[in-house]
Amino acid sequence: MTYGVWSNAEKRFVFGIAAETPRKAERAFRKTCVNWRQWRYEIKPIPEGFKNPRNPHYAHLIRKGQNTMNSNEIILPCRLSYANIWEARQSMEGDKMQYSCCLLIPKTDTATIQRLQKLMTKIESEAVTTKWGGKKPASYAHPLLRDGDTDPTKGGDSNYAGCYFINAKANADHPPKIIDARCNPVMNREEVYSGCYANVKVSIYAYNNPKGGKGLSAGLVAVQKTKDGARLGGDTGTDGFAPLSQEDEDMLS
Repeated sequence: MTYGVWSNAEKRFVFGIAAETPRKAERAFRKTCVNWRQWRYEIKPIPEGFKNPRNPHYAHLIRKGQNTMNSNEIILPCRLSYANIWEARQSMEGDKMQYSCCLLIPKTDTATIQRLQKLMTKIESEAVTTKWGGKKPASYAHPLLRDGDTDPTKGGDSNYAGCYFINAKANADHPPKIIDARCNPVMNREEVYSGCYANVKVSIYAYNNPKGGKGLSAGLVAVQKTKDGARLGGDTGTDGFAPLSQEDEDMLS
């Protein structure tokens, strides 16, 4: 039997801890989580064959052959742009409130691009019979995967050069999960921002909208920050300031 850390708030095992005894699980938790005193948690036995799709650290506890992701989901290594991931907003007046983020994928990452294109082809094939009346559109008014070097909406933005990009959204009642490299929930909003790098889980789906036509779209499911990067747009907080000398303070007083 193994023991893990059960979050009473999230109703799931967290931190990927699987220890031989409750005491070892407790020690591992306190070592892993700096602010462990703020958590509402229990040390509980992990059920046999337990699977936790939101924490890959439990992969060794998943029974062979079990798939922990939906067939239309994919995790994309990328850089975040226009990361509206903390609060739902309206794109335009009258639009519904949504979370959104633009994902920049380097063209050099051919493996990721191929995985995404393969999934898109699969979703398209299914949509031909289920949503599109037996015929695939010759082109899309709003392509899902777009070229940062040639897309007219980017106007030569250097941040998009050499990248493909997709826009992913989530409804206000389904906010994306935001976690760090160790799968811990991120509490500080300054930690995940436009310009940082992340693994982002999206769900690809087809639509047939009377106004928007037919096409593919991406749902924003979860964001795992992997490393920092230069901020894109917006303010930079207190960057650029330096402590005032005593002479400066005297002059200003």
